[in-house]
Amino acid sequence: ILKCKGKCSLETLEIQGHKFPVKLFTLDMAGADL
Repeated sequence: ILKCKGKCSLETLEIQGHKFPVKLFTLDMAGADL
């Protein structure tokens, strides 16, 4: 189970001209090598 800190209701993801409504969730990335 992944715990999220928040979410963004319905954002739009566009791939090759096609738009998709998506729900995005924020994850805590502390300590990760980015």
